[in-house]
Amino acid sequence: MKINKQIIIAITIFGFLYPCSCLEPPPPEEAYEEADIVFSGEVTNIVVDESGYYYEVTFLTNDIWKGELQDEVIILTETTSDACGYEFQIHSEYLVYAYNYVSGIYTNICTRTNLLEYASEDLEYLNGLDNECDDSIVLLTMEDSWGDGWNGSTFCINDECTTLASGSFGTEEFCVNLEIENDVMCGGGNWLSEVFWILSDEDGNTLLMGGAPFEGCVGGSCDNGNNFPGYYEFNHNGLAREYYLYQPDSIQNNAPLIFVLHGYSGTANGMINYSGMNAVAEDHGFAVCYPKGTSDQSGFNFWNVGYAFHENQTVDDVAFLSSLANYLQVEYGFDSQNTFVTGFSNGGDMSYMLACQANDIFRAIAPVAGCMMEGIYNTCASSPVPVLEIHGRDDNVTLWDGDMQNNDGWGAYYGTEEGIDFCVEANGCMISENNFLPNTNTSDGSYIINHRYFDCIDNAEVWLYEVVNGGHDWPGSSGNMDIEASDEIW
Repeated sequence: MKINKQIIIAITIFGFLYPCSCLEPPPPEEAYEEADIVFSGEVTNIVVDESGYYYEVTFLTNDIWKGELQDEVIILTETTSDACGYEFQIHSEYLVYAYNYVSGIYTNICTRTNLLEYASEDLEYLNGLDNECDDSIVLLTMEDSWGDGWNGSTFCINDECTTLASGSFGTEEFCVNLEIENDVMCGGGNWLSEVFWILSDEDGNTLLMGGAPFEGCVGGSCDNGNNFPGYYEFNHNGLAREYYLYQPDSIQNNAPLIFVLHGYSGTANGMINYSGMNAVAEDHGFAVCYPKGTSDQSGFNFWNVGYAFHENQTVDDVAFLSSLANYLQVEYGFDSQNTFVTGFSNGGDMSYMLACQANDIFRAIAPVAGCMMEGIYNTCASSPVPVLEIHGRDDNVTLWDGDMQNNDGWGAYYGTEEGIDFCVEANGCMISENNFLPNTNTSDGSYIINHRYFDCIDNAEVWLYEVVNGGHDWPGSSGNMDIEASDEIW
């Protein structure tokens, strides 16, 4: 939550509440910049929340100058003015300056929140904002799949930057001259695969979309030839399943098709940028499908590979992904002999499952930070399938040595080398070699050893890229920068 440096709020220590005191609020222009949300509206209801510390104040919104709200919104404020709570009255109209907080949208008496009839100075400033941009207003829509904000990542157009400080969703407006090129960057934080954003113009047209890390531009010649993945739904077993499909301008007839699967709690659109696979597809003329998992009991997207906390989940993702692949092959003429799958973390686990149960559809797999769950390992009857696993030795989520005792709660799973040994035996590989990849980026603190197993049945080689000192990452996007994982996968 952003709080102006002039504000002194109530502090509770050892159960004693210290009275709230506020200096003079900042001027309207400063208050507007600091607030996440600025709107006017009428109070329709006031109730005490479950904690007993806050009122939940329901507003019917009128005008919105900053942020994106529904027709009805709930604002939190403390229950007493001694604790800085604002004393709203039902049926009264207010101008509200509010902030995104862990538990919701928050305001207090130390902001410029006021009865609408006493807010003439603010309204004069706010109503003049539309005339301040002589160029184009562009809207940035920010999403985070885990719901804890962007974990340090920022989005910048030229020198103006913003971030999603908390929560799953946020917006920000920029004034941009779209007749010239404007630099766009996003990144710098942790858990980059959770980040997704869309930049749109005043008419709602998408100008740019991506995640983190991202470097590009918008406006001028940057807008020429933008080719965004299309969003689609696919009905399977009564569920409307979602996916994105990217067909580059360089797409060839009977093109190969690669599925890219997100991790647990991730999103299909987040993987578009995090994997960087579209750029590889443009270079080589293949199609990319980014499917989305279903939501579990915690509201997080997942692939049903048998995690311990998913024992009551019944969705059949092997059947869904296989059916979707068959549909895309028929609908677009993609090559059924060159349909492959890669995935990150939970998506990597799903890749192993598909190799065991749908190798007639998916002809090769490339898990990144994935593993073979015990249930997959014990029931796998795979024909020879080429495998590339990319895995950090210091991965603290999908452990290199596995977790057969289920200490971390995911369920029992085998170590990386045990999973690779299984594939080597299944593929009948006779020869192995270890090659050190060039350590082109010494600042990332890691290097890669390629453990290659070849002379296999049907030439189904097995490769393990061991990222020494590497973590839970997609190399090239985060962690190791010696390779671009998607280039190696293709």
